Amino acid sequence: MQIYADLLRAVKARGTADGARITPVQSDANLPSDRARQYIGELVQLGLLTGPPYLVTPKGEAFLREYNRYRHFLRDFGLVRDDGEPGPPPF
Repeated sequence: MQIYADLLRAVKARGTADGARITPVQSDANLPSDRARQYIGELVQLGLLTGPPYLVTPKGEAFLREYNRYRHFLRDFGLVRDDGEPGPPPF
């Protein structure tokens, strides 16, 4: 799920009214091109993205909102640290 969220955020950050191109999105998500293309294809099939060029759909926006709520919930209960690693914060 983290990779999906990273790709959706990258598309939002790089996108214009005409959409985002894959090369800057894969760079922002720190993925090799073959994996980025695979995951972006999955996001398109799930209806979270449209393209190419890529745009985040309303369903993709909802996914990001809920994913962020989930991450905050885990962090608030000490189940993940701010850096996303499991466990309580280091002392």
